[in-house]
Amino acid sequence: MTRFKHIILALAAAFVFCSPAGAAEENDAVPGYDENTEVTLSGIITDVGIYRRGPVVLTVKADAKTYQVVTAPRWYIAQEGISFTTGEKIEITGSKYYTKDGSLSLIANTITIAGRMTTISFRDGACNPLWMKHRHGGGRFSR
Repeated sequence: MTRFKHIILALAAAFVFCSPAGAAEENDAVPGYDENTEVTLSGIITDVGIYRRGPVVLTVKADAKTYQVVTAPRWYIAQEGISFTTGEKIEITGSKYYTKDGSLSLIANTITIAGRMTTISFRDGACNPLWMKHRHGGGRFSR
């Protein structure tokens, strides 16, 4: 194979394996974390979406609205012993964004589970995902 073909194959593989999964469905694109759109809201978990690929996504009812909350990859949630239960009252701090269908979603930075008085962090002080440290053997984050 020519060098050019190797480069094209490498770029294609990087795109496939590094593209983020979606909030409501596996195939929706999730943007990066944006501190400028950070909000905090409280609500009740109405569904815990665990997909074959992509992040664990919580459906949260807050006031009269329903939000999709993108947390972390399924493997990271399991590794850290994190669990979410339908009916739990939580407080989420996260970056808001709109999905392709126009629904408001959040990328979680922290989630506090009221009944357990537990706060789970998903991002470091620079808003980088904590699971990236595990995936890359503790290497440096890039922003």
